[in-house]
Amino acid sequence: MPTKTWSVYTNGAQHKITLKHGYFSGKREIFIDGTLVHTSRQPVDYGSRHYFDLEGIQLELSILTNGITFTYYLIQEGVPQPTDAERQAGKTSTDLVHQAALVDLTFWQELARHLGLRYRAVDGAAWQQRHELFGVRQGYFTVVRAAFQAGSFKPGYRVTVRHEPLDTPEQVERLRADERIHSAHGNLKKSPNDLRSTEGFTQLFLPAQRGGTASDVAMRIQTFISAIFTHTRPLALETCENPDCPRLPDQQPEWTSINGIPRYLCAACFSSDTPWTESDELFIANTPRSLRAGLLVALATALLGAVVWAFIGFTFDLIASLTAFLILGAMLWLMRQVGTRMNFASILLAGLLTIFSVTLGQVLIFLMFVIRDGAPLSLLSFGYAASAILGDLSSLTDAYLMTALGAGSALFSQLKRAGRSGGVARPRGGLAGN
Repeated sequence: MPTKTWSVYTNGAQHKITLKHGYFSGKREIFIDGTLVHTSRQPVDYGSRHYFDLEGIQLELSILTNGITFTYYLIQEGVPQPTDAERQAGKTSTDLVHQAALVDLTFWQELARHLGLRYRAVDGAAWQQRHELFGVRQGYFTVVRAAFQAGSFKPGYRVTVRHEPLDTPEQVERLRADERIHSAHGNLKKSPNDLRSTEGFTQLFLPAQRGGTASDVAMRIQTFISAIFTHTRPLALETCENPDCPRLPDQQPEWTSINGIPRYLCAACFSSDTPWTESDELFIANTPRSLRAGLLVALATALLGAVVWAFIGFTFDLIASLTAFLILGAMLWLMRQVGTRMNFASILLAGLLTIFSVTLGQVLIFLMFVIRDGAPLSLLSFGYAASAILGDLSSLTDAYLMTALGAGSALFSQLKRAGRSGGVARPRGGLAGN
């Protein structure tokens, strides 16, 4: 079982982080200063990310895979840390940020500096969409996240600003008509759904522009916030907004975000199951889940998997049945990359499309047998091919079984994670200061 170790420093004290990862078993064990803090197993191993708070500092340990090999990263407050072996070889954090998987970190750290916001990685988000900035800008609590445009693969930035409730529909219309918002977006008339407002939130998706720097993006975000400032007022809260807050005298509320929703909470309420208001629930329900993007990449993977299945199954039935496992794993990984949330619907979709893929592959095998028998085609050649395929369906049934096992394990892992978080995906790394 490969072992990776990192030495990190928090508040002047050294801590040792150790990861043990089974290449074939999918088992991972994480230790902090020799104490086991996490253990899990993924039979279909498409990588994982794990978050920990160490003396108020966020640690993100990521296991990434291309389907064949694995790479491991430990990121401390947005800064990648070299392993002990890499450090001995002379590598530094600066060297790591130039690696392909981490090159976007530099952009987001620079964007955070321009806006005066704090950076953190989002637990449970796809790798390219894990970035989040949060904090107070021009009196408004603002959350900036990497995102895809609803219903497409277009990357960009989802900016959410919380403000005093808009009292009338006319206020909403004046906000939507503001030319500064249209200028920041670039083509809002073509994509009107990129701007959404609820009672106390306004959210704008800013499409990424080719060649745009962190400074350019910060200017577009500031233009949007300036427009919000013209039409609304900052939300003035002096106490924790949780109506069931215990009001502990030693805990002062601070701004944070939960599921991308700005909230003003004390530490006790931040770590508990905070009740949602009706507008919050509506806002989350309308947040794009990228299921259409997931369906497209899953269907493409299914078609490609059918071809792979056919060519492998044409010669090796056993390997073909194992290929179903790989098709499902690749499908789930790609769905995560385009931002599809891993829940019952998306995992079930991946499982059904894997079954479709291997079944279609079996049909292709049938056609290959017919072609191999030579032209002209005859009833005898079709009969021979049909008997060769239908006479022994063990590989196909084995593939169905492996698909069910893989999808079941993925669903179990997701339910287990949801159970640990109380059904609400909460960020790690503390609250945002004013």
